[in-house]
Amino acid sequence: MSAGVMVLGCIRDLMFSTRVRDAARRHGHDCRIVTKASDVAGNLDGADLVLIDLMVPGGGALEAVQAAAAAGGATVVAYGEHVQAEVLQAGRDAGADEVLTRSEFTRRLEALLG
Repeated sequence: MSAGVMVLGCIRDLMFSTRVRDAARRHGHDCRIVTKASDVAGNLDGADLVLIDLMVPGGGALEAVQAAAAAGGATVVAYGEHVQAEVLQAGRDAGADEVLTRSEFTRRLEALLG
């Protein structure tokens, strides 16, 4: 991914969202973080990469994946807990370009942003 792209993250964990934001900035990217899935659709403008935590509180993560995928123009990466195989599959079915376990997402974060 080239420098100067916009990353939109829907991330439930404050510490993890800071990690994502810092990594994005190291790569020269702008980063916007929301904590509610319902806020994704309203923040898609200009997003090149959308990162969605499938376990975000309040539900709606799958709808956020669908909205991001339908908007086009951005790569959508969803992630969740490895023990939630049904949720991970639902993320694929909702249209995510890539679905990872949280540990895979953490391990590949720099590459996803790079």
